[in-house]
Amino acid sequence: MKTYIEVRNFGKTKYAKVACDGYTVFMGDNNSGKSYLMQLIYAVKKNVTVLDGESAFIDICKAKLGVSERFTLNCNDLMCMLDDVNCFLANKKDDLVERTFR
Repeated sequence: MKTYIEVRNFGKTKYAKVACDGYTVFMGDNNSGKSYLMQLIYAVKKNVTVLDGESAFIDICKAKLGVSERFTLNCNDLMCMLDDVNCFLANKKDDLVERTFR
């Protein structure tokens, strides 16, 4: 499953959808927002590793780990994770941007 970060109206970037697996190369004119966008992607990946508060996805994983050391995630589980991450980002976006860019 590919992971994407979608950005709208951030700095000089009007819209970007960036795949965050493997290698990604940003190309563009000087002062077009490449470094700024990369800093944002790094901050999101670094800060979303632990979801704080209540997380339905974490609850699903804990329940499955209680049954076995190995488990699989279905499409609904992954959608739950996506909802949790998007909720986390919506609630923490101002703090995330402030800590990253000061």
